[in-house]
Amino acid sequence: MSVPTISAKVCLAAAVVLASAGFPLAQALTSDGDQTRDAFIRTRPTTVKQARPVSARHKPAQPAAANIAPREPLGLGYTLYAKNRQGRPERADPAQVFATGDEIRFVVEANQDAYLYVFNADSKGALRMIYPHARLQNGDNFIRGHVPYQVPSAKEPDPADQWFVFLTPGEMREQIFFVLSRSPLPDIPTNERLIQAMRQSGQEVWTPPAGVWSRVELALEQPVKRTLLRNELGRTQDPIEALAVTREIGLRPNAAAPSVIYLSESVEAHTLVANLELVKQ
Repeated sequence: MSVPTISAKVCLAAAVVLASAGFPLAQALTSDGDQTRDAFIRTRPTTVKQARPVSARHKPAQPAAANIAPREPLGLGYTLYAKNRQGRPERADPAQVFATGDEIRFVVEANQDAYLYVFNADSKGALRMIYPHARLQNGDNFIRGHVPYQVPSAKEPDPADQWFVFLTPGEMREQIFFVLSRSPLPDIPTNERLIQAMRQSGQEVWTPPAGVWSRVELALEQPVKRTLLRNELGRTQDPIEALAVTREIGLRPNAAAPSVIYLSESVEAHTLVANLELVKQ
């Protein structure tokens, strides 16, 4: 399987079953439907929340303080968009079967300030980090709560880099992992470290070693609540969301919710992983 990078010219390709490759799939998920959605939406700001400039966005890792407890469980929502015949983003069901030539992107929203990582695997189970990317936001991955972010970004100067494209003919299955953490994950380069690592390696994306990925495996085992808002599927991108992505401002409670929402069951959870399988025939 070729690794999707931030270039739409790189295909999302061949089959992978992560459980057999040594990567456990997330345990059975509970779904409380509207309760999960409401718990995620209620922390949206009631006034516009402007993201900080990239140069000032990254926060250094802070040691855990025993007397400071998080007030909200980690929450992550994502919406899978497919490019429709008019060239506009349209909400797609992650469970649908895609065809060769289909173009997709994700919009990701966290319920609090956190650090976002996005990974996928090749046919042998080898992983690649597709976000953060050295070419985007100077390799920064700190995201503001309820500010939507695109993967890949529509801000890419080359239109060919603004979507993932299924290029390889035939059937394939692909796993995508969204990892949200309250603090930077150890040993994963971001910002200038990521830029330098990519220069030295000559590679387009960073490959995490087994020891780093083992922490993500542990987070996969944590119980989470999940809901899929089917009533939102098939709709073109909300202009409010599109503006928020472009200007990097927080979404208000009346904006459309993400199509898929994950919420940690424990307020103490430090890391949340949302994973999905994409199928193409």
